[in-house]
Amino acid sequence: MLHRHARASAWVALLSIAGQAVLSSAIALPLSLSPLIATAASKDTGIISHGALRTIEERTGGKPIVEEPTFAAPDPQNETSALLPDGTYRVPANYVENRDVVQSPAAAQRAAAAQPATSEKKTATPKKGGGVISMLAVGGSISSSTTWALADSPFEVTSNVTVSSPATLTIEPGVVVKFDAGTNLTILDGATLTANGTTESPITVTSIKDDSVGGDLNGDGTATTPAPGDWDGIYIAGYKDGLGVVHPAFGSMQNVVARYGTQLSVRYSNPAMSYVISSQMSSNGIYSTRRRIRRSPGTTSRSPGTRST
Repeated sequence: MLHRHARASAWVALLSIAGQAVLSSAIALPLSLSPLIATAASKDTGIISHGALRTIEERTGGKPIVEEPTFAAPDPQNETSALLPDGTYRVPANYVENRDVVQSPAAAQRAAAAQPATSEKKTATPKKGGGVISMLAVGGSISSSTTWALADSPFEVTSNVTVSSPATLTIEPGVVVKFDAGTNLTILDGATLTANGTTESPITVTSIKDDSVGGDLNGDGTATTPAPGDWDGIYIAGYKDGLGVVHPAFGSMQNVVARYGTQLSVRYSNPAMSYVISSQMSSNGIYSTRRRIRRSPGTTSRSPGTRST
């Protein structure tokens, strides 16, 4: 009887231990999950505090989907040429990128201040006798390509002539250009001077008082004679901007005779010069700044000198 009672007590004790173990594990499991539950609760609280549920992009940190732009065909009115068969447009040879920065501020100001280009047919009656001389008086700002033709020669420059980008001034072989007192010809950055004479027909730029070529245009006979400094000069006027970028003027001069002015000046440009004779100039016959002039052996200066800095 006592033996049975002992075995029953042992089973009761074993079951009690097992029950405590199960209860302990059941309590420990939720405690181990408590940090995760707390984190989830805080996120849910955050969402609720902001009102509406967040979008997928907000939850995942991704970027919203952007629709592809709709293709718009080019407007032919805004293009530089007719539409080609392959659907593109051709850029013309005289196209200038960023026209608003082609000229230096000083050059743009000079061009804006200059008078519009003028061209007037005139006649002169030489005092020494002979027939009436027809000529073309020119001056002002040239903004589109212009040709001084032999048929209109001689030319009288009555006010400063300024050629601005993208224009080209072409002077034909045999042309005589005479400058009034103090006047000049300036080729601004981006513009071009093409003055290519020949051995038989050189281009002459000189004083209005020089009757040895082109006749007695001022009609005073021998009352006046030409002298160095009678007119200003020819300026091929490029420039260098504040970033050190050079904006040159362009051109070429071949078989040109220049006399009785101040100088031929080249700044930050690289024109081709062949058989250019500069004589009886009051300053440097040919003056170059920063960039070398491509000169042939036939280019000479008979004035105080040719200077390059």
